[in-house]
Amino acid sequence: MVQAVFDRDFNYAYSGRGPGDVLSRVATVRIGETTSALSLELTDVIPELAPWHGPWGPVAPPEELAFIQQNTRPLTVPSERLGRFWGRPISLNGLVVTPLDYDQTQDRLPVVYFTHGFGGGMASLQDTAAGLVRQMKAGVLPRLIWVLLDQSGPMGTHEFADSLNNGPWGAALTQELIPVIDDRFRTQRRRNARFVMGHSSGGWAALWLQLEYADIFGGAWATSPDYSDFSNFGGVDLTAPGGRMKGLNFARAEAVLGAYGGQNTSFEAVWSPRGSDGMPAPLFDRETGLVDAQVATWWRDHWDLTEKVRREWVNNAAYLDGAIHVVVGENDEFALDDSARDLERAITSVSGRASFRYLPGKGHFDLYVEGDERAALRRVMAWEMADHAQRHP
Repeated sequence: MVQAVFDRDFNYAYSGRGPGDVLSRVATVRIGETTSALSLELTDVIPELAPWHGPWGPVAPPEELAFIQQNTRPLTVPSERLGRFWGRPISLNGLVVTPLDYDQTQDRLPVVYFTHGFGGGMASLQDTAAGLVRQMKAGVLPRLIWVLLDQSGPMGTHEFADSLNNGPWGAALTQELIPVIDDRFRTQRRRNARFVMGHSSGGWAALWLQLEYADIFGGAWATSPDYSDFSNFGGVDLTAPGGRMKGLNFARAEAVLGAYGGQNTSFEAVWSPRGSDGMPAPLFDRETGLVDAQVATWWRDHWDLTEKVRREWVNNAAYLDGAIHVVVGENDEFALDDSARDLERAITSVSGRASFRYLPGKGHFDLYVEGDERAALRRVMAWEMADHAQRHP
């Protein structure tokens, strides 16, 4: 079975076919048989999604959706820094979820900056917003402002890092978006009431932001964060001469879907220098798995979180001690519990204080679930953030 797809927004490798892409009808080809030339005509356009609809359908039934939208505000903040980098208008986008009584009070509140993992985007953030409003309605969340940040793009997830390939997303967040949030909403406008949170690639972003901008964020709550130590990158020591990556079939399949936007190329867009062709330099050869030592050294010197801890924690200890909170399942499908232990050892080596929790029986995708409660862990972490803000006025 074959089909032609015209990927109009060049993000097929990240999120697959989506609204605006143009498809042919599916045709049948029998390999090995002599056939005439096959003609595939692009005829069908994938329609735009209705507001608050994901590929799986509506986020909530109509009557509930109206209530969710009443307590959720769209967020679009143009970025001069990113615009200069890309030579075209670029905005930071997302959603803001406020407590249900926000308009009836004048209280200033702590704020949580949350970002999604690889494969996420505005549709997944809408689902997160719906879950937050449901938890608020059930009365199980503290009064916090939630800023849900979209970190997706054709290159993958940009991790809110100042990347040579993606642009200055960290500077745009901290210097452009946060001041707008503090002006538009009744935040407490202080470090110990400003938190960052994320899962998987969003978890790595949360750790990076806390370590890089320790004077801006009062704490990071990272769940199942991506690899912290590049001497143990999916079981491969990138610092060892002649290292070879594992799981090449996965990398090759991504290459078929697109030159960029898959998980491996997303890492490279964040962490690699720019190659001679203007694209992110590949970490490894997709056919042989051989790691490029120069690229691996660049990764290690600039983006390895354990190295960053060993180099910088002591000078920032007043901000960082007690600010890192990591939760990961002991059965994580990507062995990210091993990576978390690497980071914990690095923090311990500099006499730092941090919280690491390894949940027995939990994996990458069920970490937040407890019984029938889909986001029990989010509830627990929300109360921890609220308590931190109260204890550190």
